[in-house]
Amino acid sequence: MVAGVSISQGYPNWNDYVTHLIKYWQSYLLNIENVSIGREKYLVFDTISKSNLNNKRKVDLVNHSLKSILGEEEFKKNRLNFEKNYFEKLVPYQPSNEILEALVNIDAIFVTSNYDLEIEKHAQRLRNSVKSINDLQDFVINNDSKLEWGDILHIHGTPHCDPNFLLVPQLTTLKHITKKNIILNN
Repeated sequence: MVAGVSISQGYPNWNDYVTHLIKYWQSYLLNIENVSIGREKYLVFDTISKSNLNNKRKVDLVNHSLKSILGEEEFKKNRLNFEKNYFEKLVPYQPSNEILEALVNIDAIFVTSNYDLEIEKHAQRLRNSVKSINDLQDFVINNDSKLEWGDILHIHGTPHCDPNFLLVPQLTTLKHITKKNIILNN
């Protein structure tokens, strides 16, 4: 997938994704019923957001902080909340994207790092069936590491993937890819 294709529809760039992710989780923590958290645990998200760390490290720290506040099980259960809300409930600026329309007219296999499902939405308008592969685990286990024309592989995951396979930080991506003996060339 070409970088920035979905941006014209209002989807975030990497910086905006991280900013919105941090804001979402801060709000989420304030709305948990019957749970109080220390102010210092809440304000750590402001510190992360304002830091000069790279975005991948910021996401790692947000996830680490959430695990320490929510616990491992609750974190896993809610891990994809932001992505589900951000990439499914928010309607794009425009439903149609000229670049995606042109791409889905090509007999091709689509490999994308985008979390959004815009390729699927555009392909659905042209074809009766669209096969979306939500993460690398789905690719390896359910597809026997094989792709066919028209398949759409989300190498970083989607809001519908196994939360353990939503990949954000580069080191995590490399760990999962090598774990499954998959070699991807950029």
